[in-house]
Amino acid sequence: MKPSVKRFIAGAICPQCQQLDKLVVYREADIEICACVRCGYQQQQETEEKPVIAKVGKREQVIQVIRPKRHEG
Repeated sequence: MKPSVKRFIAGAICPQCQQLDKLVVYREADIEICACVRCGYQQQQETEEKPVIAKVGKREQVIQVIRPKRHEG
């Protein structure tokens, strides 16, 4: 499996260490991971539409789930 490219999130602040521009995002299998390169904080999110829609509450509505286009190169 080809390793995912880690990309910095411009202007993002780490929720744990409060440092600016230290968060990267990358994908492993079907899991999107946001991690801080300074303190090691990590947040994971499934990338399939079905789990996102399944987590919506009774009084909430999903308008549209947008996935970024993958650039193969």
